[in-house]
Amino acid sequence: MSAALTIAQVAVVVAQEWGVSVLDLKSPRRPEPLATARHVALRLAYQLTGASSAGIGRWFGQRDHSSVLSAIKRLGWRLEWDDELALR
Repeated sequence: MSAALTIAQVAVVVAQEWGVSVLDLKSPRRPEPLATARHVALRLAYQLTGASSAGIGRWFGQRDHSSVLSAIKRLGWRLEWDDELALR
């Protein structure tokens, strides 16, 4: 059985895919497409690493666990209607 992914590994892959840096993902800046890239990273980290929302929030620039859960929920809603994002 392979080891679980880390939050850092998820962040590196998302940053590469979205053309942003890992530091950008951890920053408080919110322009598009950075905000969407961060939401994707938060959601994937939550789904793939087994880390808690609080742990993910700490890793991504001291965000509160409720901010992480809110981003995950918002991205879920967006994936329902944004086919381009869903296919990415």
